[in-house]
Amino acid sequence: MITRGLIIGKIVDDIAGLKYQIQTRNKLKLYDLTKVSEDFCREVLNIVYNLDLINLNNERVNEPGIDLGDRRSKIAYQITSTKYSPKIKATLEAITDEQKNDYETFLVFIVGEKATSYTIDETLLNEFSFKIDQHIVDLDDLLKDIMVADIAILDSLYSLFQKEFRQVRIELEPVDSEGNFESSLYNQLEQIPSKKPENANKLADFFDDDVCDDSTVNLNIIQELYSKLSKIPRVTRELIPIIAERGTKRRFNHLYDEYGILPQVLRNSLRLTESELQSEIAILSDSSVIYFGENYIGEVLHHYVTLTDMTINVIIDWVLENDISLSKMFNTMDWTILDE
Repeated sequence: MITRGLIIGKIVDDIAGLKYQIQTRNKLKLYDLTKVSEDFCREVLNIVYNLDLINLNNERVNEPGIDLGDRRSKIAYQITSTKYSPKIKATLEAITDEQKNDYETFLVFIVGEKATSYTIDETLLNEFSFKIDQHIVDLDDLLKDIMVADIAILDSLYSLFQKEFRQVRIELEPVDSEGNFESSLYNQLEQIPSKKPENANKLADFFDDDVCDDSTVNLNIIQELYSKLSKIPRVTRELIPIIAERGTKRRFNHLYDEYGILPQVLRNSLRLTESELQSEIAILSDSSVIYFGENYIGEVLHHYVTLTDMTINVIIDWVLENDISLSKMFNTMDWTILDE
């Protein structure tokens, strides 16, 4: 069970990130909030204050004065990231006679931080019984109320944040001068290793004559293999040294010995489900790194997950003979170690 402290900590961290993002947007003079953010605020306010707010802009685009309304409780909100007096004044001035009949309390919820002081005509404030210290609220005010909320409210908020908060952050994040967004999937991509060998001459004695000529390594073959392996996700690439370390080297389907392992051993050793193992194997198969070799156990023919590329098998032989870590070799992909 998730504790009260963990829930509050998660919400506090998320809202702190949202405040920073809003501040960044405001510096770029990006003040408009999206429908996604309005609806998220509506759901949060409904949960925390037991309201039944609806998005009035769904009924009429750009509803004047207010964005959210609960006719039952006669409470209405303007949702904005603009915190200064002109925005508050414009909000109150835009409220219609119809809205005055529908609602008794008007609040401005600032997605960010409110200003330290406001200068607004008293006559306008009195017309709506609008008190600056009560009816202008921000994320910090919301957090204070969340901190003392009961566990049922916190559970509902936690579920909401789990489902929708990332989308709100995406909707509100500014684009940089290069057209990049912080949430871009490109930011989550693994870096492609870039330490190809320049000559790989240390492998010369390990290859047959069709790969080496007069003790000179065919560097193109090794660099092509490097480029292929570097594009495979690191976690998937780890299966290569595991197959060599936990498997056996023998003659499967080719004319040279290869490292291979029973898929059952891989699955049980790594505690993977069948579908998880098949997913990893599919990636390696698609890159022509492995294939299913065949060998007999007793009189029964079994399929082995086998390292099909001769160059991989030779490199593994060299690494093992030189007492170098196989996992490091394929995790870091620093193959300059093969150079003389």
